Amino acid sequence: MKRHGYITDEERKIASSVPISSLINNVQVKTIDTEYQGYIDTVVDELEDNYGINPYTTAVKVYTAMNRSKQDFINKVMNGEAWAWENEKAQAGVVMTDSATGEVLAVGAGRNKDTERSYNFATMTNKHIGSTAKPLFDYGPAVQYLGWGTVNYIVDEPHSYTGGKPMNNHDGGYKGMLPMYQALGLSRNVPALKTFQEVSREAGNDKIIEFVTNLGITPEIDANGSIHEAHSIGAFTGSTKKGESRNSPMTMAGAYQAFSNGGYYIKPHTIKKIVYKDSGETEEKKYTKTRVMKDSTAYIITSALNWAANDGLAKSAAKIYGVDIAAKTGTANFTEETKQKYGLAYDAVNDLWVCGYTPTQTITFWYGYDKIYPDYHSTSTSWRVRDSFYLNLADNLFDKNGATFDMPSSVVKVGVVRGSIPLKVANEYTSPDNIEYGYFDAENVPKESDVNYSNLPNVSNLSAKMSGNTVTLSWSGISADSLFNVQYEDSYGSVGYDIYVKDGSGGSESFVATTTSTSYKHKTNLKNPVYVVYTAFANYKSNKSSGASVSINGNNDTPTVTDFDVKIENENAIQNDPFTDNLPIIVLYNSVDVTSESRIEKISGSVDTSTPGVYKLEYKITYGGKTKTVSRTVTVKANTTIHDETTTTVNDTE
Repeated sequence: MKRHGYITDEERKIASSVPISSLINNVQVKTIDTEYQGYIDTVVDELEDNYGINPYTTAVKVYTAMNRSKQDFINKVMNGEAWAWENEKAQAGVVMTDSATGEVLAVGAGRNKDTERSYNFATMTNKHIGSTAKPLFDYGPAVQYLGWGTVNYIVDEPHSYTGGKPMNNHDGGYKGMLPMYQALGLSRNVPALKTFQEVSREAGNDKIIEFVTNLGITPEIDANGSIHEAHSIGAFTGSTKKGESRNSPMTMAGAYQAFSNGGYYIKPHTIKKIVYKDSGETEEKKYTKTRVMKDSTAYIITSALNWAANDGLAKSAAKIYGVDIAAKTGTANFTEETKQKYGLAYDAVNDLWVCGYTPTQTITFWYGYDKIYPDYHSTSTSWRVRDSFYLNLADNLFDKNGATFDMPSSVVKVGVVRGSIPLKVANEYTSPDNIEYGYFDAENVPKESDVNYSNLPNVSNLSAKMSGNTVTLSWSGISADSLFNVQYEDSYGSVGYDIYVKDGSGGSESFVATTTSTSYKHKTNLKNPVYVVYTAFANYKSNKSSGASVSINGNNDTPTVTDFDVKIENENAIQNDPFTDNLPIIVLYNSVDVTSESRIEKISGSVDTSTPGVYKLEYKITYGGKTKTVSRTVTVKANTTIHDETTTTVNDTE
């Protein structure tokens, strides 16, 4: 500047004497100053993606669909005023929409947001969706393309993927013949896989892809244009490509609200319109309602999920008196390799979901952790946390306006023969005890009618012997001559024996297994087990036998045992965090879990989380007159190591 005559030599000397460092402003500017930042971040992303503008460089007025009172409550949940978070690491993403318009009423973008446009758990999450996939990939397509109703029957039994890997239910057991609404509402994995396989076989794998992509979901499509069978239980990850969807609460809200509004998909959106300040020009995107399924399909799935919310697995998450709700829960596990690598609990789970809706509104959420923390993760007991979290949201956010799910004219209620495959319509020959009523598309009502076929004969010489907790049943099967006068059809399948057990003669029967053999071994913890064996066809139960029963004598008390096993886990805790001893102890007798019948007492030890170190806890376990003393350690760590998340699987989840 001196060289070109802009300043004098004296001014140059003065300027040169001032250190540049003294001109730098070191004051930290607060980067976030609004409690609505999570919703604003969602709006900004939408402006960039759908309008192609950056509001930080282009002056615009943005008119949004945010409902302030609902957003205020979600904010209180996120900041801990309206929800007691289990620790500081737990996270959640929440989306609430108006089902009819797709407008986003409120967003829970995450906890502890301290900067603009930080990670948005409502829109950026990309996780396995667990059993929330079942209405989307399995039963929705079965209703849409195969004409299923709420009472099409599926057998919950040992079953495998096409490649041979076994499919497991979350409880490790099976429930036998189930109508569709219960298979979905109880979140059974085996029936879900069977349904996926049947739709792929009868309608085509491409039809499942068509169904879910129309709902805004991006599945994992292989080079052959197909999706793998693990999609049936939500074991897939969405896309991060522009124009495709992640597995986020926002994506799931768009999918589930289509069931709420009669089968129309509307992309969830926060913006009503924008006005450019310089020109006054108004721009308003037209979000079209696209029919993606029949209204009958939407209602039939809703009926099943309504049962789930009132009587099924989602009952503790979504049953609110005075509000008609349909809901589905979901969980995704860590792989065994991941649990071993990071020292996670044996029942550690990765992601928790609930997707629910009323006739007018939809709320979806994901709950979990952004990374794998050895000392912070969800477990199977976290289902209670998940359910309570959603119940809190639903009870405070859903409008209690008396709206109900109204059956469209395209749906009819039909009585069918309970347990018939293929379905038979009940008539004057059908015993009232064998009739189950369900909903069907009017054009897909079962065609076959019940016939007056006589019941199958009972087995004879049924006996039971017990050794420890194992019962051995044996009987004389029915002869070929005894079937001579029994009328049946090829569709009924083979004749076998359905085994049930109940606690005492007045207890309710629980399915054990189906076999074609004349003997069976079963482990039980019941004090007075009574077994009932029915002769029945595999695919038709209306003419099953009246049932032969046998009780176990001398098993009225817990047996005196010579030994039992104890599974106990060590644990980690973080310095200065509260520690609760949740007794991670499982008592096994003859490989049967008898924890609920055992007495567990802590006899010594305590954990002081103010001081890092290893603390020993001792317990006295009593079962069947025998006592054991066991111990475990709790290691209090000064720091928590954070690891990146790895791939998960959901083979054993609900």
